[in-house]
Amino acid sequence: MKRLTLGKFCLFLVFFGLVFPGLSGASQGAAGAFLRMGLGAKAMAMGDAFVAGGNDGFAGFYNPALLPSLVGRWIALSYRFLALDRRFMYLGYASPLKPTAGLAIGWISSGIGDVGGYDFEGNYYGDLTAGEDAFYFSFANKFGDRVSVGLSAKVVRHRLDEVTARGFGLDFGGLIQVWSGLWIGGQVKDVRTQYSWDTSDYWEHGMSKVDHFPRVQRYGLCYRFSGSRMVMADVEAQDGEVAYHLGGEVGFVLNPTALFVLRGGYDDGKPTLGFGYSFSLYRASSVLDYAFVLEDVAPAGSQIISWSFLF
Repeated sequence: MKRLTLGKFCLFLVFFGLVFPGLSGASQGAAGAFLRMGLGAKAMAMGDAFVAGGNDGFAGFYNPALLPSLVGRWIALSYRFLALDRRFMYLGYASPLKPTAGLAIGWISSGIGDVGGYDFEGNYYGDLTAGEDAFYFSFANKFGDRVSVGLSAKVVRHRLDEVTARGFGLDFGGLIQVWSGLWIGGQVKDVRTQYSWDTSDYWEHGMSKVDHFPRVQRYGLCYRFSGSRMVMADVEAQDGEVAYHLGGEVGFVLNPTALFVLRGGYDDGKPTLGFGYSFSLYRASSVLDYAFVLEDVAPAGSQIISWSFLF
């Protein structure tokens, strides 16, 4: 299969930006904002551009169609250090299934404690805790040598002190290998995902309410050069606005079992950076990744640390 030259890849990026001018970024004010923050230090260090090139234990979140292309089985853990006493963590497993399929399961958890609670008259009555969780199951299959499609089903939960809302949703993904080294991927996220609230069991004037997650579309390109180098570009679609994600990495072989990788990117107007270190640990490959990203609403940036095991 013929490889794509750097010049042709640049032309693809220009074409990519012109074809999808009506796409949008993630809305942080709508329901389920924690699922639009990005996931994993590797992806976040590269500008959150991962829909066509995710090749680790976080692939099921960005595009389930990536799963059949994984090399080996992955256990992935990640923690994001956030300002304002917030927490964000992930635990998951991903694996290819011979000969043409792949699967992943995962748990995303976020939240905050000691939030002041007030009644309708503005009187303080105590501190509250709030948290959101998403439980993923992803499956994908490859058709032929170049095309794969995948599906993620997820159960979501939002806890606000004693009140809990639950819901269910779907993500769909596709991946096409255009040439050797070049992939095009796409994902439609949060199809029919919603929270269903009912406070009638807790308050005399309780109510029922449904909060719908905004549907997000993401389309991306990934090109892998020789010598542990990779560049990616995503465009994210939501509510008629545009968000661009760009990133890349370059690796340096330290010895036959160790690789150090530098990463950088552009996440919808904000620079990102990070690194990764792959090494052998008890007959398994261990990958430690770090990223630093800026936030729109917090007074400081956030740091992400991910630790993955490949066996």
